[in-house]
Amino acid sequence: MYPCCFADTNVQPTWVRDAARLAVRSCFSSRAVRRKIDLGGPQTMTHLQWATNMSALFQSRLVFPLATSIGRFFSRVAPWVCPNPWFDDNYLLTFELDQLNRRSALFDRLASWELMGYRPHTMQEASLTLLDEGRLLH
Repeated sequence: MYPCCFADTNVQPTWVRDAARLAVRSCFSSRAVRRKIDLGGPQTMTHLQWATNMSALFQSRLVFPLATSIGRFFSRVAPWVCPNPWFDDNYLLTFELDQLNRRSALFDRLASWELMGYRPHTMQEASLTLLDEGRLLH
């Protein structure tokens, strides 16, 4: 089950393998010196679309939009009821603002996937790669 608060917030999902590969590349590349690297993925989608895609491609679960006021209530009550809740204030605040890359026109010290010579995978490509490796069961 995945209650989706702030369902209209925009996100750019990144595959953890892509982020790790770019981190390793930046350690050995002079192009990454004194630069900030935003690791937003190649697709922009809403939080609800992301959760629905995750459910369809990786791990099946019930995804539904949840009113923000109800989400805030449960995020305050959960620590009092559960010893280690996965849904708390910090998690809720993660999706309050858009999670998008900054624009290089505004930030001159901003590196990009292209500058580092790497093309990130989409969610579909990542799931197919994991399926081919036998690490993902459908």
